Amino acid sequence: MSPNCAHHAGPQPRRGSKTSMGPTPTTHAWRLQLVWDFKHVGNFTKVARQHGTSASVVRKWVRTYEGTGDVLDKARSGRPARGLASPPVREVLKACIRDGKTCTAIVSDLKAGMGLSVGRAETMRKFVKADLARRLRPKKKPNLTATAKLKRVHFCRQWVDKSWASVAVSDSKIFWLCPKGVGDKRWVLFEDDPPTVPAYRSCTKVHAYAAVTKWGKTDLFVTAGTTGFNNESKDLTAKVYM
Repeated sequence: MSPNCAHHAGPQPRRGSKTSMGPTPTTHAWRLQLVWDFKHVGNFTKVARQHGTSASVVRKWVRTYEGTGDVLDKARSGRPARGLASPPVREVLKACIRDGKTCTAIVSDLKAGMGLSVGRAETMRKFVKADLARRLRPKKKPNLTATAKLKRVHFCRQWVDKSWASVAVSDSKIFWLCPKGVGDKRWVLFEDDPPTVPAYRSCTKVHAYAAVTKWGKTDLFVTAGTTGFNNESKDLTAKVYM
């Protein structure tokens, strides 16, 4: 558009908005530019070619401008209710999410308890995803017994003052050949930690282990189990480990 276009009558892009061929073509300024060009060219097809769109798109926004005086989108069903962003409603939503309720149940609770009509569960899902929470699957976390906790504390107190220069640091990994699922995803608030579930395991495994010292590293050892590996033991006993 030439610098002299501002002297002509007709709609013009808002100051600071992106112009015709910006990265987001469906912006308010781009639609106004379509209308502006049509006022001077008078042909839907020619304007469409200039902006890389179709004549029907140009016609749509010209007709919209002629009818409403602007090129804004019509109100659509399913948009979040205004009350969802208020602090009291947000606290209720957070409590429902922590209780593991679905979006359908949350919509029903808001309508019954606070008289707030949201519309559809999909509307609530979009609002929660954008502003409150994300969907995660629970992680498996082994349960620590009271005895195991005491043993860990005792080990730390025993080794805290000793020299680690001559210590072999070892580690192991169990590969499960039939991993079990961890369940469906659930809503988790942005400020909350991911959920966990007990790590129950009852399938064939491969147990590999090795150690690292200041003199080098050991070979990788694997227990036999029922995996077809040939080893002295079917499990990692103290004798095998040493």
